[in-house]
Amino acid sequence: MSLPACKSWVAKLWRKLLDGNQAHVGAVDSTPMNTRTPMWRKKSKGESIPSIKRASSEGTALLRPKSISNDRLEVVDRSCAMMLRTLQKRDPLRQVGGTNQPTISELEINMIKASTAPYAALLLRVSLGIMFLAHVGLKVFVFTIPGFVGYFGSLGLPAILAYAVVALEFFGGLALILGVYAPLVALPLALEMLGTIVFAHGANGWLFTNKGGGWEFPAFWMVGLIALYLLGDGAMALKPAQRNAT
Repeated sequence: MSLPACKSWVAKLWRKLLDGNQAHVGAVDSTPMNTRTPMWRKKSKGESIPSIKRASSEGTALLRPKSISNDRLEVVDRSCAMMLRTLQKRDPLRQVGGTNQPTISELEINMIKASTAPYAALLLRVSLGIMFLAHVGLKVFVFTIPGFVGYFGSLGLPAILAYAVVALEFFGGLALILGVYAPLVALPLALEMLGTIVFAHGANGWLFTNKGGGWEFPAFWMVGLIALYLLGDGAMALKPAQRNAT
């Protein structure tokens, strides 16, 4: 039901109550339109016309003339509140009778399953952290630190940067798994993945199965880190970054 239809229904209800026909509150007024007394016509001198106060989003009811009993007023109040709640459910972006628009945090966002979203972020966070620790182990125990430093030298990069990458991946991986400022830690790790595309894997083509490894896997890894930054800490985080931001 639209807002104009709701107002029309409430106006009919108000007129019926004033006439004392409470038993026919839901009946349709069959009086021809051209013979009806306008509901909102200007009040003449000495005439008392009940007016309707705009209902607020909390369900504020009508102005209450003394000639109406409390029982009838209670019927009107409940009816208005029910109609307003129905309108809010069907169109949550509309504040009926008000001017303030609700914030996104006040709305029910059906696109995200709120009950499981924190655990989805937890799964993503821990998976990314384990992958970084696995790659640190690859660099230390397979390539060895001297071999990894020599690989950086072959790319024209300073040797100290190789040590910085190993440290970033190790401590960053631990921070992701434990949930220590995970969204903030994800950003420098995403920048590292971008660096691997620019300096190492970008020239090898798209597929990671290409000789030397293409940029497919680092790009996907970087997107996962950005998604974690946008999602937040997730469940079971030791030091949530969002708590410190509020």
